Order: sequence, then structure tokens, then C-alpha cells
Amino acid sequence: MSERFSADTQFFAAMYLLVHGVVKVLLVRALFRAKLWAYPAAIVVFAAFGVYQMYRYFLAPSFAMIALTVLDIIVIVLTWVEYGRLKRGAPLSIST
Repeated sequence: MSERFSADTQFFAAMYLLVHGVVKVLLVRALFRAKLWAYPAAIVVFAAFGVYQMYRYFLAPSFAMIALTVLDIIVIVLTWVEYGRLKRGAPLSIST
């Protein structure tokens, strides 16, 4: 399938996914440590990725962009809920 895309397009996709993954891993690490600053930062970053993904989708429709955006929306909602819980002083609900 990748043979259909130019080398520039393949490079862009690889770099985008790499940056997307690295940023998310760093934010999730901070979220896991319950750093309060990370919650609004994660919401903003995930929303920015979602907006950009929709922009790319409208340029070149792709199921992958829709899937990534839906995943980001789910993560934003979960992050928002957990942030609200932490601000109210409720304990984290991490089960091991």
C-alpha cells in the first residue's frame, strides 16, 4: 500500500506518527504521575492534534485520520473527567 505514496508523503506520515507518539507518551507519563499541569496541557495538545488531523482529512480523506481523531476525543474526555476528579480532591482510580 505504501508504494502508492510518494517518498515525501511517506516521510511526513512517519514523522507525524513519531512526533504524535512521543508527545503522547511524555504527556501520559506526566498524567500517570498525577502532575496537575499535565491535564490541561494534554487536553490542549490532543485537541490540537485532532484539529490538524481533521484538516488533513479534508485534504485527503482517510479512515486512519478519522480513527486517530476519535481516539484523541476519547482520551480528551477521559483526561477531562480525571482532571475534574483530581481538582475535587478525589483519589486516583488506578487499580493494580
